[in-house]
Amino acid sequence: MTEKERLIEKLYHGQCSKAELEALLDHLLEHPSEADTAVMEQLWIQMEAFPELETSNATAILERTLSKIEEKDKQARFRKNSAKAGRKQLFTRLSVAATLLLLISVAIWFWQRSPGMIEVKTAYGEQKMLELPDHSQVKLNANSSISFHQQWDEEEDRQVWLEGEAYFEVRKNPERAQKFQVITRDLTVEVLGTVFNVNTRDESTMVFLEEGRVNVELQETHEDIPMVPGELVTYTRETRQPQKRKVETEAPASWKDGTILLEDASLRTIVEKMEEIYGLTTQVDNQTLLDQTFNFPMPVNNLDTAILLLQESTGLEIERMENGLAIR
Repeated sequence: MTEKERLIEKLYHGQCSKAELEALLDHLLEHPSEADTAVMEQLWIQMEAFPELETSNATAILERTLSKIEEKDKQARFRKNSAKAGRKQLFTRLSVAATLLLLISVAIWFWQRSPGMIEVKTAYGEQKMLELPDHSQVKLNANSSISFHQQWDEEEDRQVWLEGEAYFEVRKNPERAQKFQVITRDLTVEVLGTVFNVNTRDESTMVFLEEGRVNVELQETHEDIPMVPGELVTYTRETRQPQKRKVETEAPASWKDGTILLEDASLRTIVEKMEEIYGLTTQVDNQTLLDQTFNFPMPVNNLDTAILLLQESTGLEIERMENGLAIR
């Protein structure tokens, strides 16, 4: 296995370090003909963890690949007009179109990080309140980030980019039909004025509508999903199928009041939520416990209280360790 093949294998398993991602970027810069679409897609996704890598090197790869695609498209036009060549030409153009779509997305990603953008982040166990340029209110949950332009043009849609979880109270503007869009990796939530919660972490995204109306658009298929108050839409990358259901409580947005209400939740879900909010590593000695369900009100800004409540809710022995918890 070559060094490039080893790096690509680690890339697909999400195991590349910053240095290895940089090495792969350098290799593609020297050998742009090897800038495979799938490899590039994985690179752009994993580069998010290392913003300092989004440099002129990456831009150069983008420009060279675009030039290569344009040249291939010109060559494709001069192929013989046989049925076989026609099928091959169609496949080539479809491939070019797909690659261009990906590269346009990458270009947009660079544009989002351009000067004039504001990015607000929260640490583990931290929450922040902020006001957007249109005076809409946002509460940002722990281990999350939100980006938006410093100034919003009154003639354009209002857009924010979210990673993690946030609760939105969108200001209505009856004089202008400006849309408000929350953009995540998997979908876009579009509203005119409403109150809703968006959670986009790891492999899934959830949207809970408290009041008003929203429309959820999937990034991959552009499928539209209209929502009414009390509905929860869940999308996972594993199934790539959105699910919409009615919920009787406001538990999906309960964190904004300081406590996440986990109702009839498996210990596995509870552990994942604790790790997500507090940045812990958790060791569960008896793996069969992970499928047991509990009701657990989890404080989002006090780890010691959360551990005590978890012990009371589950009846399990929980030991605080240097970088995490041991559950027995």
